[in-house]
Amino acid sequence: MTETPTALVTGASGKIGKNLINHLLLKEWSVIAISSHKPKINHKNLTWIQKSWDQLSEIDLPKIDVVYHFAGQNSAYIARKNINEDIKSNLILTINLLELLKKNSIKPLFVTLGSATEYGSSNHDELTENSNAVPETFYEVGKIAIRNYIEQYEREGLIRKSLSFRITNIYGMHKSIGDTDRGFIDDAIYRSMHNVDINCFGTGDYLRDYLHIEDLVEALTTAYLMELNLDSNLYNLSFGESHTVIQVLEKILNLALQVKQTTSKIIKIDFPSDRYNIEKRKARVSSQKFQRATNWKPRLNLEKGLKLSLNHYSLDQNNE
Repeated sequence: MTETPTALVTGASGKIGKNLINHLLLKEWSVIAISSHKPKINHKNLTWIQKSWDQLSEIDLPKIDVVYHFAGQNSAYIARKNINEDIKSNLILTINLLELLKKNSIKPLFVTLGSATEYGSSNHDELTENSNAVPETFYEVGKIAIRNYIEQYEREGLIRKSLSFRITNIYGMHKSIGDTDRGFIDDAIYRSMHNVDINCFGTGDYLRDYLHIEDLVEALTTAYLMELNLDSNLYNLSFGESHTVIQVLEKILNLALQVKQTTSKIIKIDFPSDRYNIEKRKARVSSQKFQRATNWKPRLNLEKGLKLSLNHYSLDQNNE
């Protein structure tokens, strides 16, 4: 490992990519960001490469210590509508990136994100890395296929090591109404702070584990720093506490009322017939394996994380 690591981040304009880049720059890492969008962050240690993904082969890369690969589409419903496009946007894109590294003779740590939904919707006392993957959507099938390809690149000696994290529900950054189906907490916060009612499918008694974005990016940084302690290719990342959807929405409304006199309500509606059964899961996810290997621990429980998010929204609204 070099004293000042160089990280390549794809999907740099997305929620996780932006937060990770800011986190790495605060730690004085050098960062190369690839995005099809215009630069959104300026810093002396940041090189922003604005390229469409069909231009990937044109890029010449310097030495890179770690790749954080987040680019791709992340909706199971978009994947279902156009399977070919989903394969192109996720699997083919990943292989093209790996081939770019191969062309430039770079063998970094290669980090990707999967989802705890890969374990399926069957109820378990606790999901660990030893639990069977039972994908129920084309999106999850694709995620597992991507991980298999990346691990083969490692076995072939074309990258140094691969790490894939199955993450739980990530929250803690702004989201506008109309975004894809990911990030319902941020959408609920947005709605509550704008006096818009929040829809809750069914009874809302589905269990979820929620991990704040700040804890996620710290874990991703730790993964590189503690690479020698990681003897597996797959780890879960979670907070380790589960809450029902309705409990979370009620917490958001109560906190929003304290921050700002909001009038939003929770509206229970029938579960749409076209939704996947995976959305009715009751998930308890353990990240003890990664915690034992690295000493990383999530700091922001749901109460603290929601307060932090709502305060950020309030400050931004006051500055508008």
